[in-house]
Amino acid sequence: MEVLAAEQTPDSSDWFQGTADAVRQAARHFKGFDADYFLILAGDHLYRMDFCQLIDSHIEHHADITIAAQPVSAGDATQMGIFTFDDLGKISGFEEKPAAERLTAIGGSGFTGARTSGTTADKPFVASMGIYVFNREVLLEILERHGFTCYTPYGAYYIMTDIADFGFPDDVEFARYLVKEIGVAAVPGSSFYRDAAMGRTKLRFCYCKRDETLAEADRRLAKLASVAPHHAHV
Repeated sequence: MEVLAAEQTPDSSDWFQGTADAVRQAARHFKGFDADYFLILAGDHLYRMDFCQLIDSHIEHHADITIAAQPVSAGDATQMGIFTFDDLGKISGFEEKPAAERLTAIGGSGFTGARTSGTTADKPFVASMGIYVFNREVLLEILERHGFTCYTPYGAYYIMTDIADFGFPDDVEFARYLVKEIGVAAVPGSSFYRDAAMGRTKLRFCYCKRDETLAEADRRLAKLASVAPHHAHV
């Protein structure tokens, strides 16, 4: 399991603004993983679902996008995102937190022909649970179509590190020192924060694409044990 935490980057200084925005901002990470399907979950929920069943259903029905949903009452529907469907049971519309008057006009989400609406007289509406399964190429195509550039990270991911113990004045000077004296490149952490001071004790390293590159970086970084502390007091 890979956890993609909210982050500030040169392209966006804002934290995640909800599930959809998190997917947009994390798109560059998705492209680095060789997976056919992506399961998107909200980070502030507790789950008891068997997600294997959801993914199996997605594959069985040859869907591009599958959204988990549940029946809700008219009272609950005003606080949720509500679906409507076509005659094949596919999603034809979505309304976020519709007013009571609008719900009366809609009448309900379920009807004869829907695959598994599960609606009842007490719960006539179908609400999104914020759980999605996307085909990989469909997800990337949607994001790029709307103007989001999806980057393939070198080595698929990165590591942000704390450098406070090395004693350098800031991350930029340490990054320059690593390149010139050690032969290892890293990105100053301050470049990822709106407030540069928040990143002045951080460096970001990319994963190596080859094992031999990692081994060589390990050999070069070993020189920091004796060189860096001396340099910090010059």
